[in-house]
Amino acid sequence: MASQIKQSLQKLKNKNMKKWFESIIFTQAPDDIGDVLFEWSAPEFEKHDRSKLWYILAGVVMAAILIYAIVTLNFLFIVITLLVALIMIMQHYLDPKDIEVKISTGGVLVGQKFYHFHDFKVFWLAYFPPEVKNLYLEFNGIRRDKLSLPLGELNPLEVRSALEQFVEEDLARENEPIEDYLSRRIKL
Repeated sequence: MASQIKQSLQKLKNKNMKKWFESIIFTQAPDDIGDVLFEWSAPEFEKHDRSKLWYILAGVVMAAILIYAIVTLNFLFIVITLLVALIMIMQHYLDPKDIEVKISTGGVLVGQKFYHFHDFKVFWLAYFPPEVKNLYLEFNGIRRDKLSLPLGELNPLEVRSALEQFVEEDLARENEPIEDYLSRRIKL
């Protein structure tokens, strides 16, 4: 009897874990997201024009980091460094796909992932054309993650007035986060 209960609990646990994992990876947008207020396409990542000098410097930095990791016998750091290098090489050869973005009365749809407005704590706009034209939506929760959406040619004032109805605006923030700034400046 106890073994049957244990097996049933394990099946339930595996089933719930599978559902949870699939909900993260294979999300489908709901059929009704409300009235669409804004709709545009945004690249999935920013592709930078990097010079030969940039690649030489990046190679030297990666080599120095790898040597340090080997000397200190930090194998996890070696693996992470190699993965970062692999991702950067892959990004060089891949072109970003355009992802459909919609802001509706029900929330924000990015590709196939839908976020309800109650998922967000605040939003702010960083608008310094031509380099920075982004909408940032900060999630509720301890981790304080944020969703960054390039606005493209949208009017930021119209986006602001529409979003103010659903999410509080953080008026203290008007710049891009430091990690976005550094990533853009050093072309990561």
